[in-house]
Amino acid sequence: MDIVSILITVALVILMIAFYIMGRMSQNKLPQEHDKSIPRINDDFGEVTSSIKEDVAATDGSTPVVIENDFDVLEEEITEIKQAATPRQLVLFIAAKEDSSLSGDKILEVLPKYQMVFGEMDLFHYPIENGGEPSKLFSIANGVAPWTLNPKDMAGSETPGLSIMMQLPSAIDDRDAIEILVSTTQLISKDINGILKNDSQQPFSKQDAEALMASLDD
Repeated sequence: MDIVSILITVALVILMIAFYIMGRMSQNKLPQEHDKSIPRINDDFGEVTSSIKEDVAATDGSTPVVIENDFDVLEEEITEIKQAATPRQLVLFIAAKEDSSLSGDKILEVLPKYQMVFGEMDLFHYPIENGGEPSKLFSIANGVAPWTLNPKDMAGSETPGLSIMMQLPSAIDDRDAIEILVSTTQLISKDINGILKNDSQQPFSKQDAEALMASLDD
């Protein structure tokens, strides 16, 4: 792993720690029933993905994998709130396609389309309410130093990729949180001409989504 990859990894770890601390401070209490104000977003928009090597936001040109349109694990009617047994961070990536970059102008155009709002730490956040107070479900950061997505800096720029971070347990049912995270990032990835990756920067698949759901029982 070269020095650039090491620096990206270290910076991401620092961001994850910061968001973990901020997330724990904002979670004064969790709702006792499913939050009806948060729409259930099924994965009806599964998109084609590829893969990248190491932790550099670029692709290796492997054969695309189609994410199936429905998750069997999500089909049951959910009646009780579910929270992760162990606090942790979920991390995904959106990488540029091979021999290309993600347009900063396109990122600024697309993120608000999917309810992402620019805010704390100069990043974009998916806003929700926690006990009536403003909070966030997940955040999107730049994949390169200084890791921020300030519109003034992003305009006219390019980046090799984006990092997505979500703290569990969340302020809502964690099954809903994972559905929203996966569906939203798939759509964002498609619209900015990028490729969605799992935490190992491998093609994000139906099996990855099922594993995230299953991990709530760990």
